[in-house]
Amino acid sequence: MHIVIVNAHWSNRGDEAAHRALWEELQLRYPGCRITVMFKDRRPVSWFPEMENTEYFSCQFKATSWDIWLCVLTRGFFGKDPLLKKAVQTLKTANLIIYPPGGSVINDRFFWSKQMEYLVPFLCARLYRIPMFVAAPSMGQSIRPQYRKYACLL
Repeated sequence: MHIVIVNAHWSNRGDEAAHRALWEELQLRYPGCRITVMFKDRRPVSWFPEMENTEYFSCQFKATSWDIWLCVLTRGFFGKDPLLKKAVQTLKTANLIIYPPGGSVINDRFFWSKQMEYLVPFLCARLYRIPMFVAAPSMGQSIRPQYRKYACLL
């Protein structure tokens, strides 16, 4: 079984703690599974816990919407951005895609090209018929100020 964890953030204690718990639970529930983590960091991740059957890479790309669609529709064969192609080629081999816990990045604070970057795993899951699980993101500062008072009720 190949599990791909997408859009993971590192370099802060909260995300690191949430991700480690997720990875350890996956290894307990699916012994021998192979896990690939696609980090959304500009720089390569320099420190990562040693875990069996786990590989990772930094995969922050800035592709146009046209390039994203071309790459996804051709299963990573065509596309200008090499990291986008690597992401799609990794995703198409997955038996399960997991969007991990972390801050909310799919919201109205980010510009359109960033939205498309974060939605690539959803496109691949849908088009390639791969099951996908979305872990609950934190709400933090990304929630609109007028709704923050309701966040404690969730």
